[in-house]
Amino acid sequence: MLIEKAKCFAAIFHDENFNGGTGWLQRFKDRYGIVGKIVSGASDAVNTQEVEKWISGEWPQICARFSPSEIFSADETGLFWQMLPNKTLDLRGSTCSGGKMSKVRVTILLAANMDGSCKRKPFVIAKSKSPRCFKNCKSLPVTYGFNGKAWMTRQLFSEWLQAWDQEWDQELCKSGRQICLLLDNCSAHHTTCKLKNITVKFLPPNTTSKMQPLDQGIIKSFKVGYRRRLLQRLLINLRMGSELKVDLLGAIQMITGAWSDVKHETVSNCFRKAGL
Repeated sequence: MLIEKAKCFAAIFHDENFNGGTGWLQRFKDRYGIVGKIVSGASDAVNTQEVEKWISGEWPQICARFSPSEIFSADETGLFWQMLPNKTLDLRGSTCSGGKMSKVRVTILLAANMDGSCKRKPFVIAKSKSPRCFKNCKSLPVTYGFNGKAWMTRQLFSEWLQAWDQEWDQELCKSGRQICLLLDNCSAHHTTCKLKNITVKFLPPNTTSKMQPLDQGIIKSFKVGYRRRLLQRLLINLRMGSELKVDLLGAIQMITGAWSDVKHETVSNCFRKAGL
């Protein structure tokens, strides 16, 4: 983004000798004391014995009962919908704060099946029941939920799961098919709701970073696509001399587009990477 803006200024001032590149960018950052800081997410220590036990025991039984198109995985991720990269520019010596309490953070539940042929509509959880930007919007391209912290809760997850079960009730009952949904052991995922068409299987504890297919590159691909769209908006606004203004509705539209851009090959490859 800095390089693109520098090139715009060079064109305005007719500096034909300017050739902005990574070398120029590094010198610029060094000159003004700008450093990159990683905005980290959650991680866990993988229990390899539990992974091997589940793959050799539980997984063959699932594969014998369900086809790849019937095996889904779902997982949540936090999205700072006004932030461009997974790094943020800051001055040396300052701290990088944020996290789950950020005002521009939403939780997104993504779900896709093993062969990548079906990606469920994103479930976006924000803080407000009716944001002002939704006022003239008749329908949203996502499933929308809310609570005071914009987190996934057991109630929200149960409502999402039951709605999915009911949505597919007629189609699945006619064919006698069922769906297997792979989940991690997050407390919000442990519901008591009765399901007709969805069989929930939990991955072993402390194995999410290894066994959860969405954590093997699906979520990363989605976020790269989102930030690309946000950056494109920013550059257009910079060229027009206007300030970037993105509200939650605009973010939801970019979320939908970024999820649509995730290729089915990416999804199936990430299932394989997870050992599934």
